[in-house]
Amino acid sequence: MLDKTLREFFQSKIFTAVIIGIGSLIILLIVFRLGIAVGYHRALFATGWGEHYKENFIGPRALPPGFDGKLINAHGASGDILSVSGNTISMSDSDGVEKSVLVGSSTLIMQYKDRITPDKLATGEHIVVIGAPNSSGQIAAKLIRVLPAPGKEAPAATASTTADYFFYSFK
Repeated sequence: MLDKTLREFFQSKIFTAVIIGIGSLIILLIVFRLGIAVGYHRALFATGWGEHYKENFIGPRALPPGFDGKLINAHGASGDILSVSGNTISMSDSDGVEKSVLVGSSTLIMQYKDRITPDKLATGEHIVVIGAPNSSGQIAAKLIRVLPAPGKEAPAATASTTADYFFYSFK
């Protein structure tokens, strides 16, 4: 009799609903815990990024005035233009290594606060290139900044502060 009652209980709709409810609750708790873990790791990254904002963008030293030409060369270069030919710029970086830079239609070229065209670039100008390497070993430029040569000051009327000079809003 007890055996029959237990069998009926386990086959009842109430028992099935309770098991489905408990299973759903467990799944929701697991998803919630995963969301907390992802949020925690994103917050750690954002905190680290914010604490090292300056280093992430301009390296360990300040930029002009007094720019010394040493930047982190992860996906870019800084140095002097050796030649400009069509959409390719040859440049010598701060270590004396010659690099080839591809200028595309979406490449942003800035001199102080002015956007300029590739034909305005000249041999001997000091530039900073930010981009991505391609399969040919060239840098596909996304941003090119024309800077005063190392040791020279930026014109006071055009670039009043270092931050204003380098981080001008790109419209």
